[in-house]
Amino acid sequence: MEAKDLLQEAFRRALDERNCPVSVDIVRFLDQAMRSIKDGELKRAKRRPVLVSPPPPGGEPTQVPEPIDPAPNAEERLAAADEDGARERKRQEVIGLFADDLAAQVIVEGIMEGTRGEDLRALTDLDPTGYESKRRLIRRRIEKRFKE
Repeated sequence: MEAKDLLQEAFRRALDERNCPVSVDIVRFLDQAMRSIKDGELKRAKRRPVLVSPPPPGGEPTQVPEPIDPAPNAEERLAAADEDGARERKRQEVIGLFADDLAAQVIVEGIMEGTRGEDLRALTDLDPTGYESKRRLIRRRIEKRFKE
C-alpha cells in the first residue's frame, strides 16, 4: 500500500469506525492507526500464495512453490487470543466502573459496540441535558481510573 493510500485509509477509519480519545494527540492516533493498517496488510500479504507463471513452450518445468497456509500459525493464534482476552478484561473493567448506574452502563456498552449518540439517548430515555450529563460522568470516571 502506498503512503498516500495508507494515510487516506487511516483518515477514513478515524472518521467512520474509530474514536480518538480526548487525551490522545491526533497525530499519535493517526500514526497508530496507520501502523495497525500496515500490520494487517503485511499479515494478509503473507497468506497470499505466490503466483508463478507457467514455463515457456519447450522450457523446463519449474517447481511450483506450495501456497502459504491461510490459517494463522500457533504464535498468531496465541497473540490473538491474548489480545482478545486482554480486550475483554479491559471492557469488563470499564463496564464495572458503572455498576451503580444502569443508564451509564448502557451508554458505555453502546459506545463500545459503535452505537450512535441519538440511539443511545433513546435507549436510556434521557433528555438531551441528562444524556450529556451522563456522558460527562462516564468520561470523568474513565479518565480517573485510566490516567494513561
